[in-house]
Amino acid sequence: MDKRKGRHKLAQWGLNKIGTLGILLKAKQIGLLSIIPPEIEKLHQQGFSLSKRIIESALQQANE
Repeated sequence: MDKRKGRHKLAQWGLNKIGTLGILLKAKQIGLLSIIPPEIEKLHQQGFSLSKRIIESALQQANE
């Protein structure tokens, strides 16, 4: 999906953008994941580009 179109639709529907790492954090919060780093590594292996700052922030929020 085009990111701009996706953001536009979210705004139309009144929804907040949380991003890929936000989804991983939510999955941990509700018990679907016990730790996040292996999932981040899988994303890297599949070609996802995530900034070090964003990863560090997500890990801090997950207490990891």
